[in-house]
Amino acid sequence: MSDEKNYGESKAPGQRIFYLDLARAFAVVSITFNHAMSRSFKIHEGTYEEFVSISHVTSFVKALLYVFSRLGVPLFLMISGTLLLKRDYEDKKVLDRFIRHNWLGLLITTEIWLVIMFWYMQLMNGSVLRTEGILSALVSFVSTLFFVNQVTMASMWYMPMILCVYLMLPIIAIALKRISDKYVAVLCGFVLLSSMIVPNINTLLEGSGTGVFLDLVPTHTDLFSYFLTYVIAGYWISGGKLKKIKTWVLSAAFFVSFLGTTVFQYWTYSTPIDYAVRYADIGVIAASCCLFEIIRRKASAFEKLKGPVTTVSKCALGIYFIHICVMAGMNNVLDRVVKTEYLTKFVLIETVAFAVSLFLVIITSKNKKLGKYLYLIK
Repeated sequence: MSDEKNYGESKAPGQRIFYLDLARAFAVVSITFNHAMSRSFKIHEGTYEEFVSISHVTSFVKALLYVFSRLGVPLFLMISGTLLLKRDYEDKKVLDRFIRHNWLGLLITTEIWLVIMFWYMQLMNGSVLRTEGILSALVSFVSTLFFVNQVTMASMWYMPMILCVYLMLPIIAIALKRISDKYVAVLCGFVLLSSMIVPNINTLLEGSGTGVFLDLVPTHTDLFSYFLTYVIAGYWISGGKLKKIKTWVLSAAFFVSFLGTTVFQYWTYSTPIDYAVRYADIGVIAASCCLFEIIRRKASAFEKLKGPVTTVSKCALGIYFIHICVMAGMNNVLDRVVKTEYLTKFVLIETVAFAVSLFLVIITSKNKKLGKYLYLIK
């Protein structure tokens, strides 16, 4: 950790890498912010009406917190690229272990949580069980497990996405090894252009009321998911691709991209387009890449927090699954019993849900089998 050139990376097999733990802990906090925000503010619709009903300061804080909440998934994906794209998948044993240990384990955990969340949701008003009966609920349950017409928490979109992205990792890893970084970089450049840059320009044009729309053909869907660009970026960053950039320049780039995206989000609130910053926003990938490299370089500054950071990192997947259930229950109660909204509601939901989720993961993971299958804690 004292060797600055290694930026906290561990060389011992099986030993935890602190900067990845720090990034993972940061990421799960960001993701819980996202779901607390969507239960405290208008995010996807009615944003203009909310904008004119609250102060400009509150709207700006809303934009700031929401953009922050979009950095978590990119960091998780970059961590995956750091850990998984360096493997030699041309070795059949390595590939078999990846499928069995990483992909299949993730699938099993996903299915377990699809079961838990489905039946948890049946307790709520308007559920399939309450409105259509047990037979319809059973049919819906089976289709949910097969990823068809799913009835589950909205946050579970991440699991089928990452399961598909994982299947592409051996192919990308071999391409990076056998072809060249430059070839893959060109492909990533096109994906960024078609999935982020052009759509962002269209959002500006729409919000400005120009009536102009750029229709780029072909698109990234003809090549690969833009989520893969985050994974590849993590691999490159962990390999030192940004090491020649001075830290102050990197920090400035982070603040410019982060605050620029915040201002962009704030501006969209003043228009009727109901736009929410996405993972497919150029400012989000720029800010998250800068942040990942800053964390890699400066992780040693947080050594005194190594214990709690490592704990949150180990519990991250469990927090991801549990917090949304806690938030859903809290939101249901708060809407009926206590009238809270905006920042007060955000702080309440975020604080309670995160604390309860962390506590439940720590307690239940003391049983090693529960820890392994529910949260992938090894």
